[in-house]
Amino acid sequence: KYNAKGELKKKMGEEVKFISLSSHLELNNFYYKLGFGHIQKRDRNGKMVERIEPPLDIPVFPKPNREGITYNKDKDSLAVISSGNINYLYHYNLKEKKWSVISLETKKKFQEIGYDKYSKNYVLLGEINQDNSNIELSFMDEKGKIKSQESISLDKFIGLREMYKSKKKSRKPGMNMFVLKDQIMITVFSTRNYYKGIERIYIYDKKSKKLYLTWVMKYTGKYTS
Repeated sequence: KYNAKGELKKKMGEEVKFISLSSHLELNNFYYKLGFGHIQKRDRNGKMVERIEPPLDIPVFPKPNREGITYNKDKDSLAVISSGNINYLYHYNLKEKKWSVISLETKKKFQEIGYDKYSKNYVLLGEINQDNSNIELSFMDEKGKIKSQESISLDKFIGLREMYKSKKKSRKPGMNMFVLKDQIMITVFSTRNYYKGIERIYIYDKKSKKLYLTWVMKYTGKYTS
């Protein structure tokens, strides 16, 4: 975790206490993470306390390296989005311990899902398209209907194109998303061998529909903010 403080804290507001690099979902002192065909529930020491598996009548569960997981407070449910030839929105009710699944009309690929408790919609962060020209934000209701989409030019993500074109033999940088009241925070973290950590933080303003580079890590022999 990275503590949000200083100028970053001013820009983020009181909603953000810290920024997490992990793909884990933190909830009630437990961490939830996608596994292969299941959801892992772990304690704060990393020990798995429950393996949440969907029943056999649920469609193929997504692989953890491409899809996201979020918490829908209004439904008290974990929500998972899958991407492929057929996309699904999964819900797992924590109290009733029951699964439900909705087939989505869109076939676009998503890398993150977040729940907007203010609009009661899901926010989906798309993968970079084939011509590397834009990234899409999709806004979807709980029934799986896409209500609106916003295509953001990759050039607006200052410095991101250079990260994806890195000549170093490593995976592409990962992206995490945090949905706030008036903003959507997108963090980009490196998976390069010489540094694993957050490199850039972007803010998408919901009202103006503009994207801002808010914070960047600069390499000067060792990483300093």
